[in-house]
Amino acid sequence: MKEKVLNNDLSNHKNKTFGQFILFLLFSMVTTVVDIGAFTLSFIISQTFNFFIQRKATFKATNNIIYSGIMYFLMVLIVLFFQIWIPTIVRQPVIALVGIKWGEFLIKNVNMTLSFLIQFPMNKWIIMRDIHSIKPTIW
Repeated sequence: MKEKVLNNDLSNHKNKTFGQFILFLLFSMVTTVVDIGAFTLSFIISQTFNFFIQRKATFKATNNIIYSGIMYFLMVLIVLFFQIWIPTIVRQPVIALVGIKWGEFLIKNVNMTLSFLIQFPMNKWIIMRDIHSIKPTIW
C-alpha cells in the first residue's frame, strides 16, 4: 500500500513538473514575441521621429512628403539589412585578426560609419531635398 502511494506521489510530481515545463515554454514564447514587438515599435518610433526632425530641422525639405517618406522607409530597410548582414560575414576574419574585443569594436564602428555615409547623402540629395534651392541648369 505504501509503495502504491509513493508511486502515485511520484506520478503526480512528474505531471506537475511537465505542466510547469509546458507553461514555462509557452510564457517564454510569449515573452519573445513581446520583445520583438517592443523592439519593432521602438525602431518605428525612433525612425519616424528621425524622419520628421531631419526633414524639417536639418535639411529644411520642401519636396513631396509622401515621396520622402517612401524613399526614407526603403533606405532604412536597406541600411538595416546591410547592418545585420555585413557583420555576419566579416566577424570571424576580423576577430581572428585583432581579437574579440577589438573585432566587435571595429565591426560596430565601421558599420555605424558606413550607415552614416550612406544615409547623409541619400537624405540630402535624394530623399529630403529643398526644391526651392535647386537652380535650373541650361543644357
